[in-house]
Amino acid sequence: MPAAKFLSDLTLDIKGKTQYHIVRILTNKRGENVSKDDCGMWVNVLSHKLKKRMNATLSEFGITGVQAHVLRFIIENGKSGPVYQRDVEKAFEMSRSTTTGILQLLEKSDVIARESVPEDARLKRLVPTVRAREINTRVQERIRDNEVQMTRGLSPGQVQLFLETARQMSSNLDRAP
Repeated sequence: MPAAKFLSDLTLDIKGKTQYHIVRILTNKRGENVSKDDCGMWVNVLSHKLKKRMNATLSEFGITGVQAHVLRFIIENGKSGPVYQRDVEKAFEMSRSTTTGILQLLEKSDVIARESVPEDARLKRLVPTVRAREINTRVQERIRDNEVQMTRGLSPGQVQLFLETARQMSSNLDRAP
């Protein structure tokens, strides 16, 4: 996919006063416009910005945004029973190899440990470490701060509509074409 950039635009209002605003026009290397009404483009733009912000705000803990969400999942769900890799795969809709990579990095960062389960030697329970419990509150604060920043200026109804829309789009993409 060619590199892309956003351009600014200058417009005049009805009274002839100049107003500057950002027009979200995505252009490719050849300068061709890509539709600003393309939902997939906006999902990619939001995803990129959120990943960049999350990774920057969590760097002091040595984990990424995705790892922070997985950690929260392990801690919260571990309160009601054992959590396994397959639970993470299902919850985040990730492949086995992607999940393995994330969990290995969390292990390397001393955030989780894998413990054998007596009933089945193949299963490894995911257990948060002491370090995970120490950093979890601050990590979750950073996640909340990013959520507040991202939804600033939106009403609770708009946020709810976005969540419903995103769920429906995800469901649509799960269906065969």
